[in-house]
Amino acid sequence: MLRLLTKTTVLGMALSVLSAGCTPIERGPLIGEAGEVYEITVVSTSESERSDGSGSANSRYGFVETIIARERGGTVIEYDLPFGTSEQEREREWQFPARVLQGVDGSLSLLNADDLNARLETWLQAAEIDRSLCGTWFFTWNAFKVECDVETVLDTVAAVNVRHPTIGEGVMYKDPAAAVAGPLTATDTPETLRVVGSLNADGYRQDEAEGKRALAQILGVQPPTLEDAIAAQADDEITGSITTTFTLGEDGQVSSRVRRIEIAVTYPDGTFERRTTTETLTRRRVTAARREAD
Repeated sequence: MLRLLTKTTVLGMALSVLSAGCTPIERGPLIGEAGEVYEITVVSTSESERSDGSGSANSRYGFVETIIARERGGTVIEYDLPFGTSEQEREREWQFPARVLQGVDGSLSLLNADDLNARLETWLQAAEIDRSLCGTWFFTWNAFKVECDVETVLDTVAAVNVRHPTIGEGVMYKDPAAAVAGPLTATDTPETLRVVGSLNADGYRQDEAEGKRALAQILGVQPPTLEDAIAAQADDEITGSITTTFTLGEDGQVSSRVRRIEIAVTYPDGTFERRTTTETLTRRRVTAARREAD
């Protein structure tokens, strides 16, 4: 999937990085049977307030998750674009379908790298993009990064993989944007578990620095070094929290995950920026009739 910038502020770019790839919950033997198909949908809403105004943004995307086989080393799973994706859309999203092996320890490894490399080469040729531009940010119909490393698809998969067979009260969980791990606690019902963590300010500074570098490339100006971009934020006061809520289905597996990220930044000149982002992931079993209708 092309990495898209849908927000123009650097804070927005940093939040898009913070939303990727949650640290897996402790796992036991993986579950699921070959042939099972699930629809995964992610909806994100964001509201911001700044010294000079306010704004909001919304996004929605999804994947189809199919269990291919069970093996001694784990489970083979295929992730593909949503039902109804057009051929034209598929040409732009060369990373999918991606087939991975999820080990019993939760690790992910890419199984069809050759297929992805072939689709990447076709995409580069069609877009008339030389490989020397890999890693560069551009703006055409939107902002995108020329990503040429097929292994990065695992980051996208990890961000939507909620196959946590040992999830339960007391299990330690750490969001990638949090400073430390915390225990999952039951809320109103045993089927709902929640953990609240404080924002990792240093990690946020690095994410925002990478966003500034990307923005400079889009604008066609010399980007700062990563070190300089981080150092420029040394006097910014950054606080925040991340609340993650899991809801379990009848089979004991995660049917939804809601992440609420609140970030506040006060700059040395007294100006400020506040942003609240809510990301809701739902995962539901697909019936045979639904698959045949596609």
